[in-house]
Amino acid sequence: MADEAGRDVQRVDRWLWFARFVKTRALAQRLVAKGKVRVNRTRVTKPSQLVSPGDVVSLMNRDHIKVVEVVATGTRRGPAPEARLLYCEINPASDSAPCTATHHVRTSTLDDPPRKCKFTGNPPDTGNS
Repeated sequence: MADEAGRDVQRVDRWLWFARFVKTRALAQRLVAKGKVRVNRTRVTKPSQLVSPGDVVSLMNRDHIKVVEVVATGTRRGPAPEARLLYCEINPASDSAPCTATHHVRTSTLDDPPRKCKFTGNPPDTGNS
């Protein structure tokens, strides 16, 4: 959808759902109605608030605060890798840092710990034999 100026815009509740910050659109609407979402530092209380690329969205979900920049508006709720293309995370400490990444890809290095550590060898003796 485009506004009068020709920018791509989308409702904030729909964008939060497309970007996979919430499981359902109804949860996104409740989050917005409770005042837990801000767009460009302004508290949003209506799910129909429009967001466009370049807007900064911050949301508080449970005990976590997420600050992201809208990179694109979505056309569907796709898989997680596709959803990550809709935003880039902003570090709250560096509020004015420009967002240059369009998506996040984690590359493994040799220094990374293994994902699962399995116990090898005999189980420890607990003395309850």
